[in-house]
Amino acid sequence: MPHCSFNICISYRFLQVLHRNTASFLYVSCVFMEKLKSSIQKFFQINASFLLCIFLLRIFENFSVAIRYFDIKQPYLFEFLGLVYDLWAVLIYSFALLLLFVPLYSLSKKTAEAFLHLANTSSLMFYFSFIVIFSERTAPFDHEFFTREASESIYTIKTFIFNNPTDLFLLIATVGLYFLVYIKLLRHRSFGKKLLSACFVLMPLATAFLRFAMPQPSWFQLTRSYYLTCNKAMYWATDSYRYFTTHDAFEANGSAAALEKEIDFYQSKQSFRFVGKEYPLMHEDRSTDVLGVFFNLGKTPPNIVILVVESLSNDFSGDRAKPASFTPFLDSLAKKSLYWSNFLSCATGSFAVYPAMMGSVPYGKNGFSLMTVLPDHNSLIKILRNNHYYTTFMTGFDLDYYNMGSFMRQQGTDFVLTSYGPKYKMMGMDSNGWMAGYPDDALYARSFEVLDSVQKTPYLNTYFTLTTHEPYIFDQSKEYEKRFQHQLKNLNLKPAQRNALIRCKAFMRTVMFSDDCIRKFMEDYKKRKEYSNTIFFITGDHHDGMYPSASCIDDYHVPMMIFSPMLKHPVRFEALNTHNNIAPSILALLEHNYHLEHTPSEVPWVADVLDTCRSFRSQLNSPLMLYSREIDDYIYKDYLVDNDGLFKIKPNLVLEPVKNEELRTKILRIRENYKYINSYVCTKNKLCPADKAGKKSKQTLLYTYPSPKDSVNNAKEKLFSIPKRKHQTFISDIVIPKRYKKIAVSVQLESYTDYTSPSNFPELSIDFKSSDPNASKDRFNYCKSLIDMTEAGYQPKKWNHSKAYDIYNTIIPDQKGDLHLAISLYSYDLESKLKMRNFAIAIYGIEQ
Repeated sequence: MPHCSFNICISYRFLQVLHRNTASFLYVSCVFMEKLKSSIQKFFQINASFLLCIFLLRIFENFSVAIRYFDIKQPYLFEFLGLVYDLWAVLIYSFALLLLFVPLYSLSKKTAEAFLHLANTSSLMFYFSFIVIFSERTAPFDHEFFTREASESIYTIKTFIFNNPTDLFLLIATVGLYFLVYIKLLRHRSFGKKLLSACFVLMPLATAFLRFAMPQPSWFQLTRSYYLTCNKAMYWATDSYRYFTTHDAFEANGSAAALEKEIDFYQSKQSFRFVGKEYPLMHEDRSTDVLGVFFNLGKTPPNIVILVVESLSNDFSGDRAKPASFTPFLDSLAKKSLYWSNFLSCATGSFAVYPAMMGSVPYGKNGFSLMTVLPDHNSLIKILRNNHYYTTFMTGFDLDYYNMGSFMRQQGTDFVLTSYGPKYKMMGMDSNGWMAGYPDDALYARSFEVLDSVQKTPYLNTYFTLTTHEPYIFDQSKEYEKRFQHQLKNLNLKPAQRNALIRCKAFMRTVMFSDDCIRKFMEDYKKRKEYSNTIFFITGDHHDGMYPSASCIDDYHVPMMIFSPMLKHPVRFEALNTHNNIAPSILALLEHNYHLEHTPSEVPWVADVLDTCRSFRSQLNSPLMLYSREIDDYIYKDYLVDNDGLFKIKPNLVLEPVKNEELRTKILRIRENYKYINSYVCTKNKLCPADKAGKKSKQTLLYTYPSPKDSVNNAKEKLFSIPKRKHQTFISDIVIPKRYKKIAVSVQLESYTDYTSPSNFPELSIDFKSSDPNASKDRFNYCKSLIDMTEAGYQPKKWNHSKAYDIYNTIIPDQKGDLHLAISLYSYDLESKLKMRNFAIAIYGIEQ
């Protein structure tokens, strides 16, 4: 009995504990469920406002972009379909935030609400930015954020939004509407169980089927229709993911057998007679002279003038301009010239134009000129210099723009324009501190002063204009605003076309100004004694995205004309060509008619001479690079692959979708093979043998660091603190004797920083001035970004190996004494801290 009583007692105690714990558990469960229910209600109250704003931005997109797509019938239908993909994107976004919001809400309601509002308003701002960029470029923002400096991409976004009062107002209104709808309509609204249950089912389902959250490009006849339909944030995210998972897929790091297979495939698809496999692009130069027959050439080699006009596009120039032409002088000159109506740039950005026109070279990873150390290569400039041509490069812009100045200097260009003097006024600066340098009229006037001072012929004189680059601020803006409005009134346009022109009126007025500057340029050239023996090549560097393009090939469509007083008669050509065809054509013209002394028998050109067929045809085998530095577009004969879609190229560059899987697969294989060969020849320095890369100027070693006694200390890491806008000098007083007109600098180093923002990354500054106290007080400064010097991509919190090679002009006005050069670190925006080790530099003097 005692034992039984004990058991009963224990059982009773157990039931008491169980009862209390069950009650506690039920109480906690009830509290938890109430908090969970409360947090879910609050989450959907807030995010319903976010969803409404996303739908309203779709309406904004329709009126800012869709109505400007003149080639798409009923574009609003694609925008309406896009609402489905907007909802899909918001469901995925909401599911991710919900997983963070609920536990945070259980800890602190205010913190959770503040977190969600911050996430939503930030997302709205970014999404609005994506739509504004889309409205400006008529192509969505993609992974270019990661292939350019982040500061440059952020500047682009700031420029598009903050320089446009309407867009800035709409952004503020969108964020204000988000809070207004939440506070006035949704803050105390209770959503029903059925609606919440549906959301709980849809959110994980939308996330599980993430791969279908974007429409397929193959569903659409026009790429523009696809762009309209997709959600712009999802486009950016999926394209960025694709970039990071595939951008190394075509790096030439495979086996020797794989490399040989790719080289064999590449050479089998080209029309050249190749000379070997070690340098896959090297082939016999059998270029025919296709231009000489059109000229009454003189006894002496002609002067060559190449004029590249920023953003000059067939959209608003020429007799096939979509709304109307705004370049009356160029139109009249085209009728007196050799004119190619179907001409393409090699990329949708300025970075490709000079490497293509001067060297017919491949792209490299992000553009040939942007490589920190260029592979050995030949070029039109090098060849003509070796044949007694005087070479110049004239621009009014920052020579570091896409490393353009570095590329032109490394060709051995005799004169690169850097100084204008007080008589010339620069263009205006926008609110972000950005300007486009000197206007076109100043550039042309200054160039004539240079030519008069040099008085050397024959010459290769190359220009790059920048007035038609944002921010479009120049002294005569008001005058050309009136002219633009006058012409607009006299045009018979559809409302959508008129609105599209009004939207880009700042750009259009600079186009009209640029055209007048070219008119005066040609009139002034007529007064020069060498005019009668000069040939002018005039083209644009790329299509401008402000006016909507009809198709992806339209993004590359630029004018191309050759004018000369020696021209027999004007001719119009319809054959398809690119900038890569120019250098081989000029060289063939001079070689066949003047028997130049020093011309290469083997060249690495990626293209042949210009096609002068007067009816439409395409014999191209040509990759085209997007602004994002992706090679997604490829032309093979009269077909084009755009991403994965196949199109037939018809007269007037009309694209017709084609369903031919065998042909599509073939061209895709050719495109991917090109990417592999492009990587190999550029990263392994296999573009051209050094002895065939053009005669180099004699270089004398002037300075090298470290010296043998410094080599041990050089390996030790050193910490530098660089104040904002100040130089932290660590090598100084390097003497450059006056007789050296140029210096070549080779530098490499390892660096480490904790910063993740490019704004904190310092630049390596090479800076010198004359020792003569009476010489110009100008302090010449050349900067190399550590990010740009690191081809593999600069990674914070890791040691990065950076290298660069460049050539600099050292001539200072009124210079009498030697130059003193210093090496320093410089920070533009913020104070920086940097660890550095194994710094090595070699400086060479070049007398000619």
